[in-house]
Parts: sequence; structure tokens; C-alpha cells
Amino acid sequence: AGHAKLLAGRYDYLLLSESDEIVRGYPELFFEGVRVIAAGAAEKGIRTAVVLVAKPATTFRDKKVEALAETVYRVGDGCGVAVIPAAFGWVEALLHNRITGDSPVKARAYAYLTAAGICCELTNEKFPKAALETDWTTKKTTEVLAVSAYDAMRKARVTRHYSGPFNGVVRVEPHIKKRLKVYVPNTAED
Repeated sequence: AGHAKLLAGRYDYLLLSESDEIVRGYPELFFEGVRVIAAGAAEKGIRTAVVLVAKPATTFRDKKVEALAETVYRVGDGCGVAVIPAAFGWVEALLHNRITGDSPVKARAYAYLTAAGICCELTNEKFPKAALETDWTTKKTTEVLAVSAYDAMRKARVTRHYSGPFNGVVRVEPHIKKRLKVYVPNTAED
């Protein structure tokens, strides 16, 4: 029902994202979800992209984004879907001390960087000037954050984010003729 509802609207783009726990813990389910939705969207003429997001890091030495990117880019390539590496905007902002990892506006800054990254990637240009006016920080800060997002997108386009074979099952083709009752364990003992 949710899948049909998702594809019922008239969209130009369908942006897909997932929590990093799902991407790292269940890559095969992430792959299947992207594959099925992208195939359905393609039939409707909707372009699909996977947005790489992660919890904002507190230091530029945090390698969480690179680990996520490896799986997300594999899934993007396997499903024929573009990847928007928005999470790298935060890495770029930390690397050049444009914002600190313990900043009080961290959540808003990360949301802004994500939006800036998506906008830059979809329009293939820099962030629009009208979007630099915000009520949570100064225009100068939003400008340097937008520059971070743009730089991160540019660098991520030319970076090879994974190499070598993937270890795991990534394709599930169900051929079930009878209904199954599925038991999902919900305690450690189960």
C-alpha cells in the first residue's frame, strides 16, 4: 500500500534515504528497497536518486560517512540510481573549521548542508542566493556552509567510494507458492 501511494503522485524526482543503522546492518534489504522503488518510479517516468546522509560527526577524523558511502554507492550502481552524497558536506565543513562539531546549531547546520547538497546536485550549480537568508545564523555562516556542501559534492563526484567484491547477499527473488507465517523474535532470548 505504501509503495503504491509513494508512486501515485506526479513527481519529477524521488529522493530515497535510509538510516545508517539499516544501511550498515541490513544492506541486502536496503538494496532490495531501492531496487523495487527505483523500478516502479522508472515505469512512471520519475527520476530516482539515493541521498547519502549520516548523523553529523563531532570531528573530521570520524570515518562513519566513508563506511556508509561504500554501501550506498554499491547500491546506487547496482540499481542504476544516482547517489547524492550530502553527508560529505558536514565532513567538508569540519575539515575547514567552518563549523565546530560541538556547535549549538549543529542539527540545523547539518540539515542546511543536506538541503544545500541536494540542491547543488539536482540543479548542477551553486546554491541559490535567496536561500542564504536564514533566521538561525548569519548570512556569512550560511554562505560558507553552502560552499562546504558544493565543495563536498564536487569532490565526491570524482572519488571512487568502494573497491573489491561485496561480501553478502544483495538480491532476494521470492518464489513462494504458499502463505508463510513469519515469527519475528523481539527479545534477546528469542
